[in-house]
Amino acid sequence: IINVEPKQTELVEGATYTSKYEITEIQFTFNGATYQDEIYTHSTNMFAQYYKNQSDSQYLVMRLFIENLGGNSINYDEIIDPKLLVDNKYNYNLQQLDMNSSVCSQFWSLNPLESQDVYLFYSVPNKIIDKEFEISFTIGGIPYVYHHSQS
Repeated sequence: IINVEPKQTELVEGATYTSKYEITEIQFTFNGATYQDEIYTHSTNMFAQYYKNQSDSQYLVMRLFIENLGGNSINYDEIIDPKLLVDNKYNYNLQQLDMNSSVCSQFWSLNPLESQDVYLFYSVPNKIIDKEFEISFTIGGIPYVYHHSQS
């Protein structure tokens, strides 16, 4: 038995990607990956304070604008296995955060023809911030990857 894995699609900042499966179509725009001291939400509740980082670490945040173009509702389960690999040895599972709702949920969902910002993020120690990293995840059976190297 030979299992053929689909080739990873390399993400480019500002580019838009579409995944189709069954009757559902997901489109997302990759809006970059940056280190941040805090994660600011669009919410007026206390989540911004909750996501303030420690002095010896920062959040590595990948920003996605996700749209449900039709079919079934989609949710956080659609982003499968979001991982961060730093310097080819530190491997972290990324968390998800819906940036548009008043509750800023890690268990977001989108009805057809709705959209929202979703952050994939993880708190990393300052000692690895200058290292190369790779972020990978799968949506609709298509694996995506973003490589960042220090210049």
